Amino acid sequence: EYVSSIKGYNNKLYLGIQNSGFAIYDNQNKITKQNFDKDIDETRDLLVYKDQVFVSDYKGPFFQYNLKTKKVKESPWVFVKSIYPFTKDDILITNFLGAHRYNIKTGEYSKISKLKSYTAIPFHKDSIFNGNFKDLYKVNINNQTETLFLKEMYFNEIVPLSKDLYAGASNTKGVIIFNRNKIIKVINTSNGLKDNQILSLNVEDKNMIWASSTQGLYRITLSPTIQIRNFSVADGLFSNIVNASFTKGDSIYIGTKNGL
Repeated sequence: EYVSSIKGYNNKLYLGIQNSGFAIYDNQNKITKQNFDKDIDETRDLLVYKDQVFVSDYKGPFFQYNLKTKKVKESPWVFVKSIYPFTKDDILITNFLGAHRYNIKTGEYSKISKLKSYTAIPFHKDSIFNGNFKDLYKVNINNQTETLFLKEMYFNEIVPLSKDLYAGASNTKGVIIFNRNKIIKVINTSNGLKDNQILSLNVEDKNMIWASSTQGLYRITLSPTIQIRNFSVADGLFSNIVNASFTKGDSIYIGTKNGL
């Protein structure tokens, strides 16, 4: 199975699966697929939040699955690229129409940014980082002011490392460590990566991240000096195309083109 994303919730893993929506991996190592009876091409992103699973189809609709009622709600929004928790009742979603907040109780949407959006993450109660297919912007959600922050980054994902410290998975420049004001570190082919295309990031702690790529999985220690180890099919992976990873206790779960 093509595993596109992995998220944890209530001691279970939720897997984005090609052509199948998502699957639940439980404590007994059992995988249960949750089919929507819909034509899903590929799960682009997945979020489990407040007993609900939000699934974006790479080429189609956005789904909301209630874990308690087992009911599926299909949104009119399409081509959603990323999903992220925002406020108590809101999530942040992005697509070619911009960045939006979606209320999970009322189903209401409101636009935050009109920029074509690929990934977004809040960094203040009234501000978000919003990345399009090229640059990263700071966006004030109150007045929708958009300020160019980092040029030509093409972030596939941004994750928080600690308060006011973030890591970005760049499609062209490796792993970028930055705060609200500037770039702190750049990790690329010049200091240990095999190439500069990073698909996603998994934070084990503020000093260690796992970076998924088409050249396997990287374990990156950030300090006191940058240390990098690459894991590939030679180490037992099903494929060198790694889409996502998730750490749980002393184990790491790795989602590849050919399975978990």
